[in-house]
Amino acid sequence: MPDQPLTSLPYTGDPDADALLARDPLALIMGFILDQRVTIPKAFSCGRTLRDRMGGRLDASAIAHTPTADLELLFRTPPALHRFPNVMARRVQGMCKIVATEYGNDAARLWSDGATAQLVERRLVALPGISTFKARSIIGILVLRL
Repeated sequence: MPDQPLTSLPYTGDPDADALLARDPLALIMGFILDQRVTIPKAFSCGRTLRDRMGGRLDASAIAHTPTADLELLFRTPPALHRFPNVMARRVQGMCKIVATEYGNDAARLWSDGATAQLVERRLVALPGISTFKARSIIGILVLRL
């Protein structure tokens, strides 16, 4: 593990979005969920865009409790967050419901309680849109970069 956590994950080309990925686990997981049939910069910048559209803060509970139609509208508003905005809004909302209810609204608790890599992988795969491959990629980032 690095001596000090990174202050940025250079996935988007946007300094604010890249910094958000490094400091907000919810934004990082959201990027992995949205990393389907769009470019990596597009997928991983969505956390910043959604944060801005929701009043300047990413909050799993707030996203979980937003009416689905309203969240879909936030995803569809130009520029759309994804080429499949309604489906991805529902996946993100499903992930946020799990984070809010099972992890005390703290996405970092998926991995920060000293769990083994195998348990972290099982927790991540339980999230909508996270495959075993994506879970292992997230774990790799946590170990090598954060």
